[in-house]
Order: sequence, then structure tokens, then C-alpha cells
Amino acid sequence: MDQAAGGKSHIPPPGIKRAVDSYHRQLHETHGVQVVPPSDDNNTGSRTGTGGEQSSSFQARRESWRDRVAASSSPLGGNSPLGHVTSFFDSERLARSAVYSEGTYPAQGPNRTRWPFLGSIRSQRSSRRPSSNSTSPRPGSEPGEQPNEIELPWRPWFIRRRILVLFAILFAALIAGLEVVLAVSDKNEGLRRADEVSRFIWQYGVVLVFVVVAALWARVEHQAATAAPWLRMMHAPTEIDKSLLLDYASKFPPWAMIKAARNNDWLVASTLAVGLLLKIVIIFSTAIITPRLTMASNHNSLITLEANFSQSNAGLQNIGSLPYFAMVGLQENNMSFPNGISARAAYLPFSSDSDDFMTLNATVDGFAGGLECETASLTLSKVRFMDGNVQMNLTAETSNCTTKQTILSSHFSTTGNQTLPRKFIVLQSGGCNGSSNIDSQRIVVMAGTLGLDMDDLQEAKRKSSTTTIDAKLSNSTALVCSPTYAITKMRVSRNPRDLISIWTVDGAQNTTLDGVKPWDVAQAQFDSYLTGTVENDNSFSIEDQSYNREAVFHTNKPVEAALALRARETGSLPELASLQEGSTLERLVDDYFEQYTAIIARYAMMDPASSRSTGTSSFIQRRLVAKSPPIHLMAALLAVCLIITILIVFLAPTKGFLPRNPSAIADMAAVIAHSHPLVECLRGTGAASEEAIRVRLGGSSYTIGAEGHEKLGDDSLGYFHIFGGKEPPRNAMMRRAATTRWRQPVVYHGLIRLLYGLILAAVIIGFEVSLRLSEKYGGLRTLENDNAYLAWTAVPALILLCVGLYLSELDWWTRVIAPFGRLRKLGEFYETIGLNLIDVTRPIAVWRAFRIGEFAAISTIVAGFLAALFAVASAALFEPMPVDASISVILRSEDFFSNSLASSSEDPVCLDCNNDTLAASLILVGDAPYPQFTFQDLNLPSISLNNQDHPLRDGSNVSVTLTAIRPQMDCRLYLSNEISTNITLTTSDNIVNPLRIDLRGETCRGEKAKDRSNAVLSTAIVSALRDGSQSENSTFFGLGQNKTDSQCSDWLYVWGTLASANSKSVSVSTINALACNETIEAVDTSVHFYGTNLRIDPSDPPIPNHLSVKYTSVAIPDLDYSTLLNVTHTGLLDPFFAMMNASQFAVPEDSLGGSTAADAGVVRSGILSQHSVIRAQSLNSKVRRHLTSAGTFPNVDGQNILSGVDPSASVSEAVPLISATLFSQKIRLEQNMVATRILQGIVGAAILLHIIAWIFAPRNKLPRSPTTIASVAALLVDGNLLRILPRDAQWQSRSEIEQALRESELAERFGMDWTTSRIRKERDGRRVKIEGGTFGIRAFAPGERGPKEEVEMKPMRRPSGRPHGKSRVGMVLRGTGTIGSDGNQRRSVLVDDDDNNNCHSLDEDRQTSSQDRSRSRSQRRSTRTSGGVKELVKVWWAP
Repeated sequence: MDQAAGGKSHIPPPGIKRAVDSYHRQLHETHGVQVVPPSDDNNTGSRTGTGGEQSSSFQARRESWRDRVAASSSPLGGNSPLGHVTSFFDSERLARSAVYSEGTYPAQGPNRTRWPFLGSIRSQRSSRRPSSNSTSPRPGSEPGEQPNEIELPWRPWFIRRRILVLFAILFAALIAGLEVVLAVSDKNEGLRRADEVSRFIWQYGVVLVFVVVAALWARVEHQAATAAPWLRMMHAPTEIDKSLLLDYASKFPPWAMIKAARNNDWLVASTLAVGLLLKIVIIFSTAIITPRLTMASNHNSLITLEANFSQSNAGLQNIGSLPYFAMVGLQENNMSFPNGISARAAYLPFSSDSDDFMTLNATVDGFAGGLECETASLTLSKVRFMDGNVQMNLTAETSNCTTKQTILSSHFSTTGNQTLPRKFIVLQSGGCNGSSNIDSQRIVVMAGTLGLDMDDLQEAKRKSSTTTIDAKLSNSTALVCSPTYAITKMRVSRNPRDLISIWTVDGAQNTTLDGVKPWDVAQAQFDSYLTGTVENDNSFSIEDQSYNREAVFHTNKPVEAALALRARETGSLPELASLQEGSTLERLVDDYFEQYTAIIARYAMMDPASSRSTGTSSFIQRRLVAKSPPIHLMAALLAVCLIITILIVFLAPTKGFLPRNPSAIADMAAVIAHSHPLVECLRGTGAASEEAIRVRLGGSSYTIGAEGHEKLGDDSLGYFHIFGGKEPPRNAMMRRAATTRWRQPVVYHGLIRLLYGLILAAVIIGFEVSLRLSEKYGGLRTLENDNAYLAWTAVPALILLCVGLYLSELDWWTRVIAPFGRLRKLGEFYETIGLNLIDVTRPIAVWRAFRIGEFAAISTIVAGFLAALFAVASAALFEPMPVDASISVILRSEDFFSNSLASSSEDPVCLDCNNDTLAASLILVGDAPYPQFTFQDLNLPSISLNNQDHPLRDGSNVSVTLTAIRPQMDCRLYLSNEISTNITLTTSDNIVNPLRIDLRGETCRGEKAKDRSNAVLSTAIVSALRDGSQSENSTFFGLGQNKTDSQCSDWLYVWGTLASANSKSVSVSTINALACNETIEAVDTSVHFYGTNLRIDPSDPPIPNHLSVKYTSVAIPDLDYSTLLNVTHTGLLDPFFAMMNASQFAVPEDSLGGSTAADAGVVRSGILSQHSVIRAQSLNSKVRRHLTSAGTFPNVDGQNILSGVDPSASVSEAVPLISATLFSQKIRLEQNMVATRILQGIVGAAILLHIIAWIFAPRNKLPRSPTTIASVAALLVDGNLLRILPRDAQWQSRSEIEQALRESELAERFGMDWTTSRIRKERDGRRVKIEGGTFGIRAFAPGERGPKEEVEMKPMRRPSGRPHGKSRVGMVLRGTGTIGSDGNQRRSVLVDDDDNNNCHSLDEDRQTSSQDRSRSRSQRRSTRTSGGVKELVKVWWAP
């Protein structure tokens, strides 16, 4: 370059201090430094004028600067950090924005950074500062003269207040959601049915929700931790350990939280506390949803209504004896209420389409009867003795009703027990004032004591004639009652066997049936007692006999039934004296009437029907249940999170504090680019340890700020600075700090990696072993309560969460180190200094790592994601399952089936009683349950638990095989061609128009006329049931009879139809017959008994082993079908066929009247089934025998009553001890195989990714942890990146910086290494790489591929034609000159930084045409790297 060129460059001579703009001139003047402008005759006037015009502006800025300095405080006493800044910004340094003078800081290397500009804290354009009490501009001032404060735009997105408010709302929503889930679960007995899919969805889904929330909050934790140093420096000057070297992000969260609390960084401590609480919430969330057996409800369960209330009173007029015997069964035989009957009410019977329900609730029409009674006066009119009875004529009178009543008592006619009073209680019907009008009919209840003249009674009995007897009535009470009833809505709850509860629906409207009046019901009640079977029945007579010691007591059957009801309900009979009290008597009668009329309503006021409705069924179901303890605990923890989040909202920064996000290396470089004091202090520390940096930067405090500047041409832009740092000694060289190498994070250690891989493998193996044990033993343990399940679920989740923390930590460190690893290999902008993997979501991080082929980062990021799923996968790992735990127990037989009908006085049996046919009738037509130890045709021996070591419980189940007995019928079916009939239109043996029937195979005949045919029945009475489609002249008949002299078989059944009945042309239309011989057989039967009373569940019936059948000698008691309940009027169907027509074994009328073998087969099946039930009840009542108290067989008339199953059996064999299995349902904790495989798959994938990450992990060559501001800044300072950044890089986006660097042709690739390196050959022949210079992050221009080897600069020959002794501007290459090695004179010159290879000489550079240089300069000036192509170097001329 010639002298003319040098003059035109306007570059001051070396050593001349020059302020390059008004800003630096202001700083010089502020600090008392005289700025002597260079000698320039052409510009003297203009510069003087300029300086004078701006003197007032300098004063204003001086005040502003001093105010800023005075406002700063330092924790170090008088050593203000801004004092250091001011001292460091002295006149010489500030005057040389682009040029350094001799004798200050010599260059430390060829890449000595030249700072583009130095800004200050505040820039004011006003000529003077406004007063403190003025908020408006000074009048007359220019609008642009107001103070211009730079608004820093960036602050972390996740710690902005609106985001934190959203988190607070989210926490509140989670709390509400948890409580709603608990409320729904409690209301519906669970959330839903626990099938495999729904269980996984709920248990995995709930935990996944909180894992996602925790992952989102982790962004808040990270951004709060990384922002903490900047926030501290923004608020106040801060010492080095709490600012530039502050590191929360890499610490273990609990320790980081404690450290933050000690440093009063409450924003960091609070966010970390919430993160820890969320991890605890995740652990407990695995146990809030559990499958459990519970009572579930289906509110839309389909039910079938089996009857409707009839609008006709036909059933009441033909009531029969069924209501009475049903009452007997309920009171005396402990029968459960049949479907449709309850205490005091009747309801439409219904059934469910499902058999697995536990309770069934439905709202149906119900019947409720009652009495409205008035107390009446009772007077005795006359007492007579007549036909062996005492007849009392009484009058009951109320204000509007008088009735005449008659009581006939055989008890009072006895003359014994004359000292006992004669008391009576009767319930009769009566008409008011003798009226027969149905509305005038009343129920009259009378009670009193009758005083008889015993002499008159004895005289009357002696005469045996109707005689009046003197008598007196005392203590009398009478009630005149009007019957009522109502049809109303009732809520009924029942289980498959019994009624649970019934109540009237509140607000239900009461109605009555159109064709049924209240007295029709009352009259049916009286009529049911008038059948012959009822009159001869003494089932309730025992009740009035209980008072025989107190009085000669007379009642009638309704009162006997009322007393039996009271005794059953209260456990004892009422006091006899109390029965003569009006209130007691009224309550007794009213209870009876309600109960009895309910039975009548069920059997006589309902017609069979089938209609659909809905009810609520409750059933035992395995459902997903929300547990309240963990939910409340989680809600409490989330409430704490909510409170802390609200506090964080107030702690979060409200304004930006940085010009950009400093997450990437390029971002950090842009942020610190104008922090000159800090950079000067960090020179030479690129490869230093953190402790060396602490020593270098210690003793000062640091703060941050920014200001707009005119150089940028935009009032909204400026320079951001980190202020602070010790001033380097003047005229002294900054030595490079000692080199160190940082040991990689602990998670990167090979031994730790190997140990972790083994731990993950142990997790897989451990759960596989526990799965095998669970399958082998039916579970891992028995759960006694929910606490055990909570522990078994939460503890594995805690362990897996801790195991997963390693992968999360490894993921974090890999993402932190990834850009530095890429720098060691040289890479483009987006994969090195522009790479940000840490402050982004996992999907974005994976995509960025995939773009650059960073397989280690990809593996650890995905592995970290899988680690977050460890706790999720553990949620469904264990499940409580109901299992039947079996225990061997010994059962003791309580009775045996005898070979004789005889019974001892110790164990009497009534052979003449009809309890057997009564029980069978109620089972067949009354829907009554089977008595204990009987089921259908089976009779099982009574059993009990031999010891109480394992007592029976409600949920227990005893499985045992018992020897049962059952009837066996060997039958022959006769069709019409084998039957002869003869109808005689006459009366024979009181049989009108007898139909004589003879079977071809039944040849046995008797001598009597009626025995000369196999069967004889009357055809005169036609009252059989007809189908509406049949003609009036076709009538069904049926007859079943036991063995008589007229038949050979034990049982004979004949059925068919008559044509033209009730006419002289009557004939048999169809006829079939069945003849059977009966025996009793024994069969081994497998049976399950349930509950404490060892009941048989109809849904689990006994199962006979038909291969074990054997005949027995069990006695067969007589069985008379005529004692069955008469469910129809006397007609052509005898009681057996009448009952079969109404029972569960009813056959279609087409089959009953059919003539084919198929039709006859259907009837045959119904006959045998019904007979088996009747015979089973007969055997149950009459052949069971018990051992004597001495433990021997009972003896009657010198004969032992032995076992009919095996007469040769001993006592121990007849009443054996039986081995059984007691099943009690237990809840066992089982390990689910599918959930185990899911967890093992996730852990296995994590192992694979862990290995891949280990293989592709880059070697660590960092000198220290890159997690602090100072650590990254040191690497940048000792590189060249700060020098080539655009002037306004702090305000540019990352892509704009990348584009600017690319266009500058100064940065194509980026790396991190030493400045120079050379290869040295050792004596042993090894080649060793010697690294030198500084260690930092550098940009390499096109063609450069790494650090240069050291080249010593040699003196060059002085070029000819140049004046000797003047400094010249020359072009030199990069390199390191050896300073002070000779006596040559040196000068500082400003040279272009050429990017050519380091092999050119100065002479070669001179040969470059000025046109090329001009084009190169022009092209570089077009970039945004203003002034970034000049470098101050030391050159010299050779002598």
C-alpha cells in the first residue's frame, strides 16, 4: 500500500488516541479525560464547532451516568462493580474502539478479538435531565429529546405469568377432577366394569396425565434455573458464585432446591419444590384406580313383570285354601316370602333377565290392605248349650253400626278346670243393622271373659238338649272394622331367594281396582278358611294351647293365624290379659289382615302376564374403584402445588431481562459480545478449570444492562452488557490460565453405565420371577386391606421412578454436551453453535438430533421418554383378584334316612300330618323356596361343621360329596289304543256318570264295584280350565292315584278330554295313561353349600353322579294327592293335575289333550317331575331320623331304626364324618402378565437405547462443565466468534445471524480446539500432537479445516521506494510473531484479516491488484459484520 493509499484510509498513526464517536467522547469527558483531536487542518473548525454544540449534551449524559453509578450497590463495600467498569473504561481504552495503542495490552494470539463497539447503561437524547417531580417533557423541547430506555425483549416463556396462571388453573382442574372421579366412583360403586382394556386405559391414563403435567413443569424448572443468574444480575450487583458461576440446572433437584433457598432464589426453589411434589403425586397416582369386587348397580336393568292386577273379583270368589296354607308355611315352616308377597303388602312379581344379580330393585304396583276400626260396646244377649257347644249371642254396637254376632265354642262346654276363666277372642264378619248390602259388611273383633254357671252347664250337658245357661260377660272389647285396600306404587328390593325390603313410594297415588271392592277381599279371607282341608288343619292350634294354663281359651282360625304372626315377628305370644285391651287387639288384628290380604292379593287378584320394565339390579362385579386415601393425598399435594404456583406468579419476572434466548452457543456469544470488561478478564481461560475462572473473576460483582446507541440507527436497539470484572494491570500481559480437563459427568462414567444396564436387566428378570411366583401360588400375597395394595403399587412405582431418573439425567447431559461434541468435529452453524437441544420439547430435540445424525442424543432423548413411562407401566402391574382359598374341613352328619317309618319318643315324626304336601304345594304353586338340605327331587343328609377352627362366614362355600336319596319311577305309557273306557249315565258309589278306565297291562282288579276298573272318575262336574279357543263341549280331565286294589302299579295317571260333556252323548275324545312303580335310590351328589346356614343356591344346583346310583331300602311313606292344596274348584282335574296345571311343570293344553305319543311324552315328563318334588318333601318330613342322645340308633318296640341306604351300616357309617373343602373367597395380589410384558418391553427398549447411546457417545474434551455463563463465555472469548458477529447480533434471530456469517465468508464451519498444534516425533518414534495457543470456539472460513500449526514470523526485506522511518500499512497473514526476539522497531498497524492460506508472503499480497482488494472490501462491507474484517497486529520491516 502506498503513502497515498495510507492517507486516504483515515487511520490515525499508531499510538494516537482517538474518540471515534460522540458516545466515547462523552465518556472521556465524563471521567475527566481530555480528548485531543488529531491534527487535521481541514477539519479543525468543524470539530471545534461540533464539540461546543454538544457540551450540554455531555453534561446531561454525565449526570445520567453518574446517577447510574451512584445508584448501584456492591456487596463488596467500597469496591463498586461499576467503579471497576468506569476505571476500566478509561480514556485510552474508550478512545480506541477499533485500534489498540502500543504499550497497553499486547496481542495474545493471532485471533485477538477486536470489539465492534462499547455501549453504556443508558442513552439520553435530551440536553438536560428532567426534574424528579416532572413527568412531562420540558416545554419547547424536541420530542426526540426524552430518555430512551431499551426494553429487553426476552424472558423464558414458561415462567411468564400467564403461563404460570395456566399451570395454576391446571392444578385446580386436576384437584377438581380427582374429587369428581372419587364422587362418581362412590356414587356408582366404581367407575366402570374392570375388563382388561378398560383397566389399562384408566390405570395407565391417570398416571400418564400426571407424567405429562410433570414433563411440562420440568420446562418451568429448567427455565427458572437457567434464568436465575441473569435475574440476580438484573436486580443487583452479584458476586461471581451467585451470578456467572451459578449453576442450578445440573444439580440434583433436592440439593438444587436447598441451594436456591440458601441463596434466596425463591423462584428456583419454588419451581423445584413443585417438581418434587409432582413426582410424589405420580407415585401415588399409580394406586388411585384399582379393580375390586364391589356391589355394582345397573339402573336400566330389564325386568319381566310376571303378573298384573285383575279388574275382576273372580279369583276372590274361588279363593281356595292356598292363602291359608301359604300363611302356615310363612309362620310355621319358616318359609321365605314368595315372589310377590311381603310383610303387610303384595306386589307384582318380577324377575330379571340376568341371573347374576345380588339385589334387584324395581318400582311396581303393589297392594296394601288395612282396617279402619271403631271401638264398639259388646253386650251378651244369651248363652245356650247346644249340640255339645256353648253358643254365645253378642251384640257389638257403635254410633252408626250394630251387629249381631254368634260364637260357638266347644272349649267352654268342658266342665274341667273350673277355676280357670273362660276367655275368647274371635274375628267374624257381620252386617251393620242386619243389612246384607256389601257396603254395610264389617269385620267384627270381639274379646272378653265369659263367666258361666257351671251347675247350669253340667245340667245342660246331662240333658243333652238346647238349654239357656246363666253367664256374665266381663273385660270385653269389641272392634267394628271396615276393610280397605289400595293399589299404589311400591319400591321393592329382593335378592334371588328372599325379599329384602319394600316401601311405598313417596307421593304415589292410591287407587282401587274397578271390579274389586274392599269387602270382596275381606270375604275371600273368610272363605279361605271354609275348605275341608283347612277346617281339619291344626297348624295354628298350638298357639291358643299356649294359654291353657291361664284360661280356657277360645279363638277361631283367623285369630290363631294372627297370634302365630305375632309370635313369629316378636318371638313370643302377647300376654293374654293385654289382648283384651283395645289398642293391642286392634294392632294384632290389623297386622294379621294386612299380611293375610297380601297373600290373597298375590294368589287371587293377579292374572299371569309378561310385560317388560326396567329396574335397578345390584350385582357383584369386578369394577374399577377410585381409592379415597391416595386421591385425598394427591389433592392435598396438588393444592400445595397450586399455592406455590400462585406465589411463583408474583416472583416471576414481568419484563424481559435479556436481548435473546441464550440457550445456543451462538445466542450466548451474541449476549456477551459487548461485555468488554468480562471478556478481557476471561482471556486465556478457555481451557482453564472452573476454579481458575473463579479466581480470575473473583473480587468483583456483576450486573447487566442495555442501552440504545446511534451506531445501530434504531432507537429501539442497543447493546446489552454484563458489567463487572477486575481491571487488568496496565502494561501487563494477561497470561493464559493453566490447562485442565474436566472429568465427564458421573452419569457418563463407563462403570456407571454398565451398572445401570445391569440394574435395568435386573428389573426385567425380577419382574419375570415375581410373575412366575404369582402364577404358581395364585398371587403374591393375600390382601387384608387397601393399605397393602397401595404399598405394592406405590413402592414399585417409586423404585422405577428413581431408576428412570438416571436416564433423564443422562438425557439432559447429552443434550447439553451435544453442540460441543459437534464442535470438535467441525460442523455447520445449525449443528454446532446454533444447536439448541436443551430448552425445547423432546419431539423437537429428537428431530434436530436426527437432522444432524446425533445418534447418542436421539437414543438418550427417546430413552428419557421411556424412563418417564416406567412409573406409568407400573400402575397396572399388580391387581387384586378374588380367589377361592380352599381348606379341608370335617363335616358331621346330623341325621340319616331310615328303613322304617317308626319313630321314637325322643325324635317323634307325625306320619298323618300333611306338612309334606303343604311344603310341596307351596313350592309348586306358591314360588316358595326348597327347605334346607332338599332340592327338587333330592334329599341330602343334614350336616354341620365338626369344629369351629374355621368358622363359616357369609361368603364361605363348602364343597362336599354326599349320598342323597331320590325317588325313582319305572313307568309304562299307555296310549288310547291300549285303553278301554266306559261311561255310564248313572250314579254308582256316589260317583255321578262314572267314566271307567281299564288299561291293557294293568290286570289287577278288586272285588268291590269301584275296584273292578283301574280308574273311575265322575264326568258330571265340569270346572276344569279351558283354553279360550276350545269349545264348551270339550273338557279336560286328569286323575292321579296311588296304589289301590284296582291296579298293579304303585301309581296310575290318566288324562285326556271329553266331548259333549254334561250331555247324554258325552264321550271320550282323547285319553292316555301312565302306570309307575316307585322305589328310592341313593346317588352320590356333589353339592355346594353357601353361607352360615349352609343353603343351596339355585344357580349352583347339586350335581348327581348317575354312575353311582344304587337301590335302597329306605321306607316309603304313604302319599295322598288329595291333601295337596286345592288350587281350583272340584272338577275333572284332581288336585294333582290341577296343581300341575298351575305349577312350574305345567304342560301345554295341546299336549294334555293330544293323542300322539309325543304329546303323551310331554305330559309324562311333567307328571314325573312334579311327583318327584312331592315325594322328596314327603321323604324329608317323614323318613329323617336322628341318633339318640347316647349316639345310638333309635329303638322302637325292640327294633332298631337303621339306615335305609345301607341297613348293615354301623352308627359311624350311617352318620359319618365327611371330609369337605371349605372355600372362602380371598383377595390375592396377582401380577398381570400383559402389564408385566409391557413394562419389560419398555425397560428392554431403554436398555437397547442406553447401549446405543453409549456406543455413539462423543469423547469428552471439555475443560469444565458448560453449564455456567462464565464457562461458555470463556470458550467464546478464546475463540474468534465474538469478533465476527454482526454489530446488532443481540437483536437478530438465530437464522439471521447464520445468514450474516455465511454472507461474510468468514464462517462456513465451526469448531472448538486449540489455536495451534504441531506434531512432534518422540525418541521412541511416537508422534505426539502438541497443542498450543488458546482453546476456544472458532469459525473457519471456506478452505480452513482446523487450527494452524505455529509459524514464526520472520523479518522481511524492506521494500524499495518506501520512505524509511515511517509506518506503513501492510498486509500480513495470521500467525504468531515472536515479540522482543530482536531489536527491530515495531509499529501497530491496522490490517485486513485475509482468509487465504497461511502460506503467502507479504510480497505476494502486494501483487494483489488494488481492484481485487477494492472488490473484496466492498463485498465485505456489504455484510452486517460492520468493521469485523480489521485486525490490529504487530508487524515490522527488516532492516
